[in-house]
Amino acid sequence: MSDAELALLGHLIGDGCTLPSHTIQYTSKDRDLAETVASLATEVFGDDVNPRVHPERTWFQTYLPASYRLTHGIRNPIAEWLEDLDAFGLRSWQKRVPEKVFEQDADGIAIFLRHLWATDGCLKADSVSPVVRYHTTSRELADGVMSLLLRLEINATLRKVSMGTKGRADHRISVTGRDDVERFLMRIGAVGIRKMQTVDQLVRRLEAQPTRNTNRDVIPRDAWQTIVIPRMRTTGVTHRAMQAAIGQRYCGSTLHGQNMSRERALRVARGVDSGELAILATSDVYWDEIRSIEPAGTEPVYDLTVDEHHNFVGGDIVVHNSIEQDSDLVMFLYRDEYYNENSEDQGLCEVILAKHRNGPVGTEKLAFLKRFAKFADLAPQHDQSRTVAAA
Repeated sequence: MSDAELALLGHLIGDGCTLPSHTIQYTSKDRDLAETVASLATEVFGDDVNPRVHPERTWFQTYLPASYRLTHGIRNPIAEWLEDLDAFGLRSWQKRVPEKVFEQDADGIAIFLRHLWATDGCLKADSVSPVVRYHTTSRELADGVMSLLLRLEINATLRKVSMGTKGRADHRISVTGRDDVERFLMRIGAVGIRKMQTVDQLVRRLEAQPTRNTNRDVIPRDAWQTIVIPRMRTTGVTHRAMQAAIGQRYCGSTLHGQNMSRERALRVARGVDSGELAILATSDVYWDEIRSIEPAGTEPVYDLTVDEHHNFVGGDIVVHNSIEQDSDLVMFLYRDEYYNENSEDQGLCEVILAKHRNGPVGTEKLAFLKRFAKFADLAPQHDQSRTVAAA
């Protein structure tokens, strides 16, 4: 996709009206954004569209009609374009990031997010903490934006906020923490006079505050007990010496109750000569806390294997190959009568050795004594059996 296409798409998904029974238009309270959309439409569609910007009370409407007469089989080129992207005819709570956007490189994704943020995005430099947020009534759009931010190495949080009787719930994406806010300002930035001025204010504010927030992406406090203290015993480093080495006033074991920032973890690793802790302090792993685990129902489960790297991304989380892939031996029990009521193998169970790293695989049949939930060897004539194992 061209830069102009990505920019126009961001605006139309955010503040555009693209319903089949309605004129394609864009609404903004900023005249410069309204004119930007008109210019982008002309850049993408040329003389096939005839954009017009109209002031209406406290906002501006950008109408995007075709420059030719629409009849049966002849549509507005913007409507056809959006339909090809699966982004046409969606109301606000149905909107989503088109699949094609995910296929773009990092620069293209940044352009899309920059112009999307110009619509329902929020940037504030005059609050207690810098504010970088995006609001939408569409959970699917919010999830897509979160995924795109991760493509730019920007971590964010998503929270559902009830609006009570005012309307649909607000899905609120927040970028917090100095590193992520700085990355957002540098890689995405803003479009439009108002938001660009705010970006400048945020940059100056961060430059004036050299201290970084260390309550995110911190190594869990368990590392003290599992890595640091055992290493101190091995190397003979005392608590007083270790704390002096990291520039910490001696406080006994109180320090062990605190999580470690990456900077502190690296200093501790050097103080106790721990290569293991140094790897954790400098790795690409993002440390986050699981707040809850909630049942999501029963679904089919599949084994997935990715060669070479042995991991894949699922739901924006890096997942390792299924555990089955790491096992030395995999065995299945199969009873055909369980699945087929009229099976000819009544009372039989197949023991299937499907994977064996150090030996042969194969299938062995046993008798299944359903009444006792036991397995038994099959007799030669299949009429007698000897119990060998309990289920």
